[in-house]
Amino acid sequence: HRIMHILTAARDVLHISGVNQFTVDAVAQRAALSKPALYNYFSTREEILLQLYRTMIMEWMQHLSQSAVDAPASTSRTEFDALFVRSFLNDPLLIKLTPQLTPIVEQNISAQTYNAFKTETSQFTTQFAALLVKIGRADEASSMSIALGYMTILMGAVQLAAPIPFSRDDLTEKTKTFIDSLNFENNCLSALRLLRFHPAAH
Repeated sequence: HRIMHILTAARDVLHISGVNQFTVDAVAQRAALSKPALYNYFSTREEILLQLYRTMIMEWMQHLSQSAVDAPASTSRTEFDALFVRSFLNDPLLIKLTPQLTPIVEQNISAQTYNAFKTETSQFTTQFAALLVKIGRADEASSMSIALGYMTILMGAVQLAAPIPFSRDDLTEKTKTFIDSLNFENNCLSALRLLRFHPAAH
């Protein structure tokens, strides 16, 4: 499938060059396509990045769902939280792309792409809520709010731990100390411990 071929090339470019050096030219070259041929599928670099992000998020949810279902019935909430966070850490590109999501969505994408992205985000959250019910982490009534709580904490922790856009030499000691405390995994797990669950989820 041509779109998947382009997205595989895009993933390679992102891995090698990072978001700032990610260009349509680089993706076309990696995919061995002309730019006009690539433009038949994606009209901007942001459209490519957003579709790549959507693909990676769905892959993560499939992996998380499988891991959660395969986990022993006695898995505690703390163990599930660790599974949730570590499964996200499995894809370094997901960690790299998530903090860039807002500027990507704000630039050069069509209303159609935005609608598709938000619809998919809604479906993804509903799927995650259903998983929480299935493994006994929430009941039907509380599952959506708990799923949104998980995602809010995850996205916030990724944003806080985003890479520094400057050399460390340009930072004050106070800034360095604060940035060094912003470990994604630790912060995410700490915040998840604060999340209040319905009694049925304990």
